[in-house]
Amino acid sequence: MTGEKDDFRDRYYRKGWNRDTLAVRWDISVGTLSRHTNDFDRSQLWLDALNGLPQFSETKARAVPVPPEEFKAHFRSLGWTGKTLGERWGFNNEWVSRQAGDVNRHAYLNDALFALPRAPKNLKAPRASEKNTLQDANDKESRMNHAVIEKFVGAVNEDILAGWKEGMKGKLRAGRQLFDRLPPAALKGQHLKDWYAGHDGAQRLRATRVTFFITKGPDGQLITVKRQGWPNRGPVLSSMRKKYDCRDIRVTYFEDGEPKREYDCLS
Repeated sequence: MTGEKDDFRDRYYRKGWNRDTLAVRWDISVGTLSRHTNDFDRSQLWLDALNGLPQFSETKARAVPVPPEEFKAHFRSLGWTGKTLGERWGFNNEWVSRQAGDVNRHAYLNDALFALPRAPKNLKAPRASEKNTLQDANDKESRMNHAVIEKFVGAVNEDILAGWKEGMKGKLRAGRQLFDRLPPAALKGQHLKDWYAGHDGAQRLRATRVTFFITKGPDGQLITVKRQGWPNRGPVLSSMRKKYDCRDIRVTYFEDGEPKREYDCLS
């Protein structure tokens, strides 16, 4: 095992990269890179990214963005679909579609894309019964956050939409802290890999999320409060009711410009 772990590091060193320059190119933290470097069960995604990594030069220290149309056209030209590529990289079709359509996706995805081999002939995505535990357990919240939190953490209860986590050491703000403090040491293999994948997903989700708190004031006027990222829902609702003397409030969560969830908070 040690040899294979070390080989991952050796391979990017042989191309002239070190962990600092590679973390910059791939737009990830040094800690995230170190985790995947030392993870014997790392996803095929990271192996593809390493295979697609060019020889280091100052001009290639930062990757060039790949337009969505080019990203999709390339993997399709090799015989891959969103489902089969997701199966190769350990995610689902929705995740592949979301990343393919985002010109600001992490650069390691672009390197992995151009290292893809031609898809095996007659390759098909697995039926639902053949999917792994992570994908079988996915519900709306887990797809939004790229990790099935409750399945892997047990007693810790997540309310990502409210922006809080409960359990362990009281309440802590969700977002980066969630993934910095977890996972527990008990998580191994595929579960641990999925958790770390969720770290990057949570950061991207926090950056693209917008929450609208909408209500009507006592005079019938429409009142809207906009929050970026991970708002703490409770204080915002209390503040709106106190400041505007309003009662019923609708909370709408948007991600990438699309409404994902709505909650009616009645007085």
